[in-house]
Amino acid sequence: MYIDFNNWKGAELGMMETSRLQEESCLQLVAMLKPEFNQDGDQYCFTYPSRSGIPHDCVQGFGETPMKAVYDFNHNFYNQKTKVDNE
Repeated sequence: MYIDFNNWKGAELGMMETSRLQEESCLQLVAMLKPEFNQDGDQYCFTYPSRSGIPHDCVQGFGETPMKAVYDFNHNFYNQKTKVDNE
């Protein structure tokens, strides 16, 4: 099947597929690490504990929906790991 991405419908399909792949990629990290999931007030939260036992060294992600919490968790995971690796 040929999809013309220059056409509005093809562009819409491309955006949907890109969004689905991004969501799938974020969910893979959560599935692999299995962070703790809970609801904190009106926010959902994923927490991956620190291996060193330092309480403030954990990775957390918050969001209004579970998927937004997944995106925030992924963002924080990669940014915190990069900072640690560069030090």
